[in-house]
Amino acid sequence: MQDFIFVRCNARYVKVFFSEIIFIRSKGSYVQLVTERKVYLVLNRMGRLHKFLPAADFCRVHRSYIVALRKVAAFDNNWVWLDGPSPGRLLAPGLPSTKELPLGSAYRAAMQKAVPLLPNFHGPSSRRLKRAASALADQEEMMMG
Repeated sequence: MQDFIFVRCNARYVKVFFSEIIFIRSKGSYVQLVTERKVYLVLNRMGRLHKFLPAADFCRVHRSYIVALRKVAAFDNNWVWLDGPSPGRLLAPGLPSTKELPLGSAYRAAMQKAVPLLPNFHGPSSRRLKRAASALADQEEMMMG
């Protein structure tokens, strides 16, 4: 599989590497491909563009946003926070310095499925914690006394 796509921008086809894409934003009948070097404005629809992206590397997080999973620093039920530029690189002047994107409720499950999640351990109840602390204190008391 190729690691790039050609997009029509300003009457020519421009090669855009998937590894350079930070996120994609829908703007009416256009989409913006936001990379670390440039923003490309492309006449196309979000759904059509999403079909050309590698599913393992990109996730639709809102009806207006697709994010590169390697750029995701954190997410919760409502927001996706992005990492800054790659080490040693600065965003080109004029690029949007977006740090967070909305996470639509319809896309939440897709986001959780797209990344490896360590399931939470539903830890001991407070009653068990108190009993364990009490047992430890009793043991220490017996050892001391």
